[in-house]
Amino acid sequence: MEETPTLRLANRDDVDAILAVYAPYVTETAVSFELEVPSREAFRRRLSTHPCVVCTLDGRVVGFAGATAERPQPAYRWNAEVSIYLELSCCRRGIGTEMYRALFELLAMQGYRNLYAVIALPNPASLALHLNLGFSAAGLHLRTGYKLGRWRDVQWLHKAVVETEDVEEAPPQPVGIQSLDPASVARVLSEATGRLRRAWAVRSPVAGSSD
Repeated sequence: MEETPTLRLANRDDVDAILAVYAPYVTETAVSFELEVPSREAFRRRLSTHPCVVCTLDGRVVGFAGATAERPQPAYRWNAEVSIYLELSCCRRGIGTEMYRALFELLAMQGYRNLYAVIALPNPASLALHLNLGFSAAGLHLRTGYKLGRWRDVQWLHKAVVETEDVEEAPPQPVGIQSLDPASVARVLSEATGRLRRAWAVRSPVAGSSD
């Protein structure tokens, strides 16, 4: 039977499935700079502060796109760092693009203004995905992380989801995802799911990309 992709918000019961997707990136690659897979409780705390969009295929989680604080200091509170992870068998079929589009729209609705992605190099597939979604280069950190036997360069990317002026009144502080209108959240996820299903019907899976 043909699998049907669906996008929805992650919940606490998804943690084991999300960690199963994430773990190989931690233990086998330099894509993530974490050295150990987070515990269930540590990851649940991440889900409690920022939105996380998951993709399921007939109920099985195969990818997620999430956000964290870009910096802990209060002046940075309108910024979020975003990331995305997929099972390799589900790459290049539009999942990454639509998870990200939904996540970005929800973050803008919450009141975030700037999104940042931090990519360990080389990773041409991830760079292409982010550039195609409107990110631009914001800085290169040379030999800044050591993992799997070598020093790694890191590319910072930036995307404004709400334009800002140099001088303006401080905007309202971003609200939690639970504060958004449930109907608006459902609309964002439904529209992204519709786009994904249309793309899914015409694409063939190709390993090696985060899309």
